[in-house]
Amino acid sequence: GPLLIVLALGITSILAYAFFDVVLPMMWEYHENSNPNFRLALASLHCTWVVFLLVNVLFNYFMCVTTRNAGKNYERVVRELAAVTGFVFPDTPVQKESWRQEYEDKMALRIRRRREREQEKEGQPAQQDVERGDALTHRKTQSQPASPAKKKPPPTTTVRRWMLMGPYEWGYCNNSNQPKPPRSHYDHVTKRLVLNLDHYCPWMFNSIGYFNYRYFVNFLIYIFLGMSYGAVLTFKPFMLS
Repeated sequence: GPLLIVLALGITSILAYAFFDVVLPMMWEYHENSNPNFRLALASLHCTWVVFLLVNVLFNYFMCVTTRNAGKNYERVVRELAAVTGFVFPDTPVQKESWRQEYEDKMALRIRRRREREQEKEGQPAQQDVERGDALTHRKTQSQPASPAKKKPPPTTTVRRWMLMGPYEWGYCNNSNQPKPPRSHYDHVTKRLVLNLDHYCPWMFNSIGYFNYRYFVNFLIYIFLGMSYGAVLTFKPFMLS
């Protein structure tokens, strides 16, 4: 967690130092026969672009690390989501327990119906095409006593509760003991119920969810632009070395 944050900042600092101390002087010497104003303008453009990338990388990284998927903003968004989806959000412990019991009963009923449908499908005899068999083999089979067929136990399929829910249905999180909004998951690292949980990122020391997902995507975009820019800028000197 924190060690990876320090490592990420160290790598960014080394790359910035390499540009200003190695690449930029090398570009200045490469254009030594050009117009001085052109050299100055070109160096200024490169410096401006690198500073722009650095600022955006560090800003989005900082926001992604420090933005938590909890607190007042989480409560506000969850209440708005409940109003949009028509869910009566429980406020008191009695209402929460009532919703939990209602959710448990609903899931138990759906799981039972799902298993009943699976058992009905397994109970249907498989249709076999006897006419495709060879006549001799068929007579030989009829003359021999049939051995009792061993019934294979039906395969047990694990039914997850989220598989039985609609995209806008609310559930109940037993880990955090609170209503579970659609597309939310419990993060076992941060011990929080995260709205639109994508994953837990050790480089961010944080879970990536609804509130910091945009910062995470922007961070990846600017990192990609910076790496591509550095690769294009150093390709020719690298090949000539």
